[in-house]
Amino acid sequence: MRTILAKKRSKLLLFALFKLVLVVVGLPVSFLAARKLLGAVVIVGGSSMDPTFPTDAKLLVKSVPPLIAIGRGDIVVFNDGQGGVIKRVAALPGDRVDFKKSQVFVNGHLLNESYLPPHSFTVSGDAGSHFLLSDDEFVVLGDNRQVSIDSRTYGPISYHQLRGWLPYNGPSLLPLPNNRN
Repeated sequence: MRTILAKKRSKLLLFALFKLVLVVVGLPVSFLAARKLLGAVVIVGGSSMDPTFPTDAKLLVKSVPPLIAIGRGDIVVFNDGQGGVIKRVAALPGDRVDFKKSQVFVNGHLLNESYLPPHSFTVSGDAGSHFLLSDDEFVVLGDNRQVSIDSRTYGPISYHQLRGWLPYNGPSLLPLPNNRN
């Protein structure tokens, strides 16, 4: 009789241990899978993306896609060394960017920024008035150009700094066939 009870206890203990391992391993794996599939909620912490995203707006951003999927106008979340930052992609790897006449030119073409309020202007910053991007760099700009600290200040960002992505579904931003939008 004792051997039967001992076997039952052993099975119950083994079953309880299995459930514990399933919870301890399963929850983090489930969280990571959900994060990969669904994305993450990001709270806008400043006014650099006004009026598109006001302060405290909540965004569901997707996981970072392959480099080639990111297009002009997309919103990216990246690490600037001090925390997460939200900006808009203005230029892609390999592009030449010029800030002149208070506007943004990419590969010699005026960037059509239909998402900006009328009469917005963009001046160059401390990082320079033109960039030639390497094969993994982006120029990112805030929509509220007068207050935004962005690539005009700290230069291009690397693909490896990206932490989240929100694709842009508006009109084409450049009259180029490989706009990726």
